Amino acid sequence: MIEFISIKDPHFAFGFANRIRFDYENSVGKKIEFIRDYVKQHNIKDIIMTGDIIDSSYEDKWSFKKYRVNKRKFQLLADVAQLHSNVGNHDYFHGFENTEDTIFGEMVDEKILSNLTLEPIYQHYGEASVIIQGIDYSFNQERVEADLAIFNKLDTNKYQYKIAVLHSNVTPSEVDHITDFTYGTLAEKYPDIDMFICGHYHLGY
Repeated sequence: MIEFISIKDPHFAFGFANRIRFDYENSVGKKIEFIRDYVKQHNIKDIIMTGDIIDSSYEDKWSFKKYRVNKRKFQLLADVAQLHSNVGNHDYFHGFENTEDTIFGEMVDEKILSNLTLEPIYQHYGEASVIIQGIDYSFNQERVEADLAIFNKLDTNKYQYKIAVLHSNVTPSEVDHITDFTYGTLAEKYPDIDMFICGHYHLGY
């Protein structure tokens, strides 16, 4: 039975006026309703998002007013499954690496969303123990690598399976200046992490 699903970078566009979203509120409602029905049908307990809950970190591109209009839709989804996410670059405010006074931060404060970096998921599947840990986006790549290294070293006797949810440019091979990690690099540098759920990269791989 499926215990969780992952949704990559939803980019909910609260008041994002310079894109063509004529009927945004209804569109969001229909998408969330679809996810809610799927979750109920398959008895899914957790929905894991890979960051970028909102579409822009700049104040003129979103508004708390638009978020609050749509907040009830997310609460209805959170009623049937726990929502989790690490922090993406768009979830920060004006490029500062914190979520205070942001929509992401408000969703966490109101218990609609769980911060997967601060509150990892611990699950047991039969005899197997699993930990799912968020790795936040950082403009400092060394910080991301350090967080992954700490998770990689976590006691494998206590957690038989380790899943990292990260918001970095992960590509099959080097792509100009875009690549933060290749698939091979992640596997080589962090061999005790069993699975990576990756967000941020949008170019089609």
